[in-house]
Amino acid sequence: MKKTSILLCVVLTFVFFAGIPEVLAVMKEAAPASALNPGASVQPGPPDLAVTVKIVHVESWTKDDGTKCYSPRPYFTITNKGQSAANNFDYIIEWKLGPGHTWQVYTSSNPTISLKPGETKTIDGNQPSWEQPWCGDPDWKPGWRISADTKKTVAESNETNNVAEKFFEPSIMIKRETPKAIKKEIQPAPVQNRTPMRIR
Repeated sequence: MKKTSILLCVVLTFVFFAGIPEVLAVMKEAAPASALNPGASVQPGPPDLAVTVKIVHVESWTKDDGTKCYSPRPYFTITNKGQSAANNFDYIIEWKLGPGHTWQVYTSSNPTISLKPGETKTIDGNQPSWEQPWCGDPDWKPGWRISADTKKTVAESNETNNVAEKFFEPSIMIKRETPKAIKKEIQPAPVQNRTPMRIR
């Protein structure tokens, strides 16, 4: 009985110490690099450029021939949502023109900018110099588009959010501005209560 107990203790001790390296290996795989090497610096993630465009004002007027004209004015943003700086990338702003219904570059040149993580660049088009009128052409919708990093200078974590566009529908504006016809209900004349005449 004593020999059996000693043998059992030896076996259990062997199994215990044999399992320690495996446990340590699993812990090493699960631990982050910074925990295993406290002196090592954590590398930030790549940049991520995201753009938006919205219409903030619509200028409208009527031509001498009665045609209604509209000029939607845009507002753009370019934001670096990543963890690293995005350096020396370009952006292009375009306007949808008729009657060819094609995009035409509005910016005279391709500006080059840099953005720190979390930084935003805004382009405010709510001013007369951005006038691009639409006048009565029912076959197309005017619109604005912005594209960032068109030359693929920046290696980003997400390359699918670099283009944004916004269209304006003049037909909706025309319906809103058309005054509704005012219907006047004809009221019947009030009936006068007269006292019957007495015949003498």
